[in-house]
Amino acid sequence: MSISISASENPGLPEKAKDKFEDESSNPHNPGLLEKTEKNQMITMMKLLAVALFALCLLVPLTSAKSTDVRYCSKKAYAVKVSGIEINPFPISRGKNTTFEIAATTSEPISGGKLIIDVSYWIFHVHTEEHQLCKETSCPVSAGDFVVAHSQELPGITPPGSYTLQMKMVDENKKELTCITFDFSIGFVAEDLADS
Repeated sequence: MSISISASENPGLPEKAKDKFEDESSNPHNPGLLEKTEKNQMITMMKLLAVALFALCLLVPLTSAKSTDVRYCSKKAYAVKVSGIEINPFPISRGKNTTFEIAATTSEPISGGKLIIDVSYWIFHVHTEEHQLCKETSCPVSAGDFVVAHSQELPGITPPGSYTLQMKMVDENKKELTCITFDFSIGFVAEDLADS
């Protein structure tokens, strides 16, 4: 919207001021006028950008924590087959205990071993830990179905975003029994969603 005011519509201005007013307001090459217009456009763009970023921050957390498909690390035939994973509580919350229950089947008995867990944030490796298999499930594991349950409290400073967890299960002789990976997200407001 453009409003044009001529000097004749403003009789209170002295004659020299009327001439100067008309010269400045009608001159598109007036540096002062262009500067003000550019500043106003920049402020408007910054406001739009801020609104867009705020809207994005509101939309992304609606998927605050989600387990996706479990994938094997390679195409080789593993002795332990994983049929699914359950995450409790869902969504994952920072500063609260989270349990990952992995349903699996083994073709051979397992008397012991280790779980090796690697966590990546976006594409960056951020954490590795090892656990005795017999502390995460009942040992010895007979051939057939079993569940591995691992609980962990995520620190309150855990940043929101996309994570990938890789879990390797090795026996006492360090033979790899299985290797799976899955993705999950922690949103900006995961704690609020979990508490409701």
